Amino acid sequence: MGWYRHITLSMLALAYLAVVRTRAEDEAEKRGSQYCSLASNRSGRGAMKLLQGNTDRQNITQQAMQSEISVAAGNATIVGVGNITGTLLKFGTNLLIQRSFGAEMYGFYSISLAVVSFVAAVCTLGLDTAMIHYLAVYRSKGQTGMLRGVTIFCTLTIVVIGVLGAILLLIFTPWLAAIRKEPQLIPLLQIMSPMVPLLCMQATCFGGLQGLKAFAKRVLSDRLIPPLVLLLFLGGTLIFYHAITGIALATLTSQLVGTVLSLYFLGRLIARIDKQKPEYNELRNWVGFAIPNFLIFLTEVIVESVDVLLLTLLLIAPTIIGQYTTSVKISDTILLPLVSFNTMFAPSIAEFYSNGERQKLSVMFQIVTKWTIIFSFPMFLIVTLFAQPLLSLSGPSFVAAWPLLIVMAFGILVSTGTGCVGYMLVMTGHQKLSLLDSVVAVIINILLCVILTTHYGAIGAAISVTFTLSFVNILKLFQVYILHKMLPYRWDTLKPLGAGIVSAILIAALLFLYRNIPTPNQLLLIPVFLGCYIGFLLIFKLSPDDKIVVGLLSRKILCGKR
Repeated sequence: MGWYRHITLSMLALAYLAVVRTRAEDEAEKRGSQYCSLASNRSGRGAMKLLQGNTDRQNITQQAMQSEISVAAGNATIVGVGNITGTLLKFGTNLLIQRSFGAEMYGFYSISLAVVSFVAAVCTLGLDTAMIHYLAVYRSKGQTGMLRGVTIFCTLTIVVIGVLGAILLLIFTPWLAAIRKEPQLIPLLQIMSPMVPLLCMQATCFGGLQGLKAFAKRVLSDRLIPPLVLLLFLGGTLIFYHAITGIALATLTSQLVGTVLSLYFLGRLIARIDKQKPEYNELRNWVGFAIPNFLIFLTEVIVESVDVLLLTLLLIAPTIIGQYTTSVKISDTILLPLVSFNTMFAPSIAEFYSNGERQKLSVMFQIVTKWTIIFSFPMFLIVTLFAQPLLSLSGPSFVAAWPLLIVMAFGILVSTGTGCVGYMLVMTGHQKLSLLDSVVAVIINILLCVILTTHYGAIGAAISVTFTLSFVNILKLFQVYILHKMLPYRWDTLKPLGAGIVSAILIAALLFLYRNIPTPNQLLLIPVFLGCYIGFLLIFKLSPDDKIVVGLLSRKILCGKR
């Protein structure tokens, strides 16, 4: 067990550094980070000349645009690094569960987690999105009384609804297990039911931290500490109590830690704001904004969950469900860049739109989408090229799921390629239109899932989800263009696509030549692929905007070390 001690010490060191970094950021908020400002001003002058032609054409001042890109680059660094680290930690925990219990028991665990997550999503009532929107707007306008009011209202409401959801889940657990005729689900669902209010509170607090642009604190309480706690408790469970119920207890404990941390960070931020009396004058607006977004989110959850739930109702073997869920988790890594940039950009959309800064919004929309594609397209190619080797890491019983993984990856690629079109509709007040899109998506997905899954099993479910995701995101892309006359693409967006395709062709040839080597060893070609991709990007040359973003990201890292 020496390897486990090394992992434990490394994870503890990571947690210590994250906490130290958070405390340092709190002090920097009070003092002001003079060093980074001076460095940015010196090296930013030359870079801003490159952007002059673009910003002059759109009547945006160089100083304003430089400031927005600088903030975006810094926030993207924090969120991106946190998401990558959190994903690696979660991948490690899933890998341990899969290799320790196999596809069948992992299938039971996946079913229980899907049910709990679905109930929690229903109980959020869209209040997490309301927190993002209104905290960003009130913060930019200095309306601290309203800011306090919406925070208190959303937090207290979500606690009550979450507890009710957990009680209902406990009551109906025997009935849910009877549908599958699997009594093993009863103890898992009973242990994990308290996660419902915890997940609800997390969603609201994460929305508040995102609206206040406290990205480092959100990353720490969402992406770093909870998966780290889960990994540590998982190791202890596998050593001292080798049972799937122990995994459920470890999962519950990690979510409790994440909830406490998020409440602590949000409470500290709210306490630092001018202590005006909470105002509830716009209570009707908060509810009116939350309800459509709740329905939107609910329909999106249905789209994302109906495949697993339908496989469960059709009594598909737990082994197949375990393979399917593993493919979903691997393909979801392609979404990391989009999730990171959405987290950073969503409150800015609300600010720009409410302040009438449409030109600035349009430029940032294009820059964010391009950089989402730059990071997500190579991840898509890695998932499709190395589908079998990646699945083999979970164990021999998962390798057969490689067609599922490839089909799912295509649907995720379309979602990332269209950028943050969903937030562009919601944060600009078009919640009802976005709701209509989600309803259409639910209808299409359920019909396709019922038809295709009945005839083709898991691959039919994967095809239906891929088609639905592609259709609804392309639809939202056209709607953003019609409503706002904005498109997220420029001609230089073709550069990462060309670099990825050429690199993929070269690696595919190498995989064919060395097809007889052991499957896991083929993963050693991933660094070669990434090197080719970066090399071709440099050959195709960075655009002026890209050079600014790269320079600001580099200075952000150097300032962070300072």
